[in-house]
Amino acid sequence: MESRIAPRIVLLLGFEDANNLISGILNLKGCKVYKSATAEDCLNILNQLEGQVDAILVKKEIAINNNFMLLNNIKKIAPATTTLALTDKVDEGENLSEHGIDEIVTTPLSAENMADKILMILARRELKKEKQRDK
Repeated sequence: MESRIAPRIVLLLGFEDANNLISGILNLKGCKVYKSATAEDCLNILNQLEGQVDAILVKKEIAINNNFMLLNNIKKIAPATTTLALTDKVDEGENLSEHGIDEIVTTPLSAENMADKILMILARRELKKEKQRDK
């Protein structure tokens, strides 16, 4: 994904308070955050942004709903987007990678630490891309 001044991040956490809290912290850290309430909202945002999104943080239960249809659609619209699943158990995330989840974010985690982890994952992926271009 091309570099931008502010990373674009879509949140789909299943409840408004979590979306608002994480969104506020990511905004303070210089990100452009798009909050979605449903899988359909998330896909609409991706379409409006023409797939130019750096990361999507989605609650595991939403990601696996409808036989992983959301994840399949995300990868169709925005194949280069990093998709993160929020789960409370590491072992639950293991088979999510088979369906398009790039990284697992486990809870409990403070909102500040969650925002930092998201940014760290994005920075690590960007560094990997730069190393591949340099080869």
